[in-house]
Amino acid sequence: MGCGGGTMDVATVIIEQLEENGDLRTFRMRAESGEPMTVAFADEYEDDRSGPFHFLDGGHEREYREGFAECKARKLGATRFQRLHDRYAVRTSWVNIPTERNRLSYYCLCLPACAIPLSIDFSDPRSGRQYTKNVVRDDRRGRFVLYLECRSSHGAFDFTLTVDFVIAPDRFPAATYKDETTSEYGVSVDAYEYLLPKAEQVVVQQFFGQGDKYVINGQAGAVGPNAKADGLSFGQPQLRSDAVISLPGLPREKSS
Repeated sequence: MGCGGGTMDVATVIIEQLEENGDLRTFRMRAESGEPMTVAFADEYEDDRSGPFHFLDGGHEREYREGFAECKARKLGATRFQRLHDRYAVRTSWVNIPTERNRLSYYCLCLPACAIPLSIDFSDPRSGRQYTKNVVRDDRRGRFVLYLECRSSHGAFDFTLTVDFVIAPDRFPAATYKDETTSEYGVSVDAYEYLLPKAEQVVVQQFFGQGDKYVINGQAGAVGPNAKADGLSFGQPQLRSDAVISLPGLPREKSS
């Protein structure tokens, strides 16, 4: 189960809730201009709440509770929701989620009650690059919740989402989910990359994609992150006996 990232000031939250029969409800909430809207993930506090976020302001919690209750459920079509025996698959996408510099926006999907995710893929629809996500088992509401942080230097964020899951009430209380793109923190480190100009984004991607590589010319006691070396001593390298430097020859070479 992923760990939340503390309280966050958000500009927009988009909350969707999927049911076992393919019904989907969507609620979109945006902070008023200049007004903070502070939220936390489901596993951050034990306080009562009606949805996948803790709204630290009681007025925002009430606005969400009343607004979501009025949301109309829409039945997903066969291209977006499928069931094969005991396995389910849902596919969705969003474009132009509004983002603001120095503020977060969040999308979250609540899976059906007692659903256990088998695979989760949040991706950039243009490059296919997978986004980092948070996955929380919301025991109070009996649902897994998928959180995606939305950041963009262009003021709008797009993504595609594919989820495969099973519904297993007996296994749900102990179920966990983790893969190579799940994060233990609320704010994804790689999201800041997209606040940079395009040319600098490429440099950041190349830097973090190449792994740790070091070329050492000479002596070194320790190299790399968190490296440490104690009690070492180094001798000075000696010239080979045949390595003779001709000092008188240097001026002639320089003037030629």
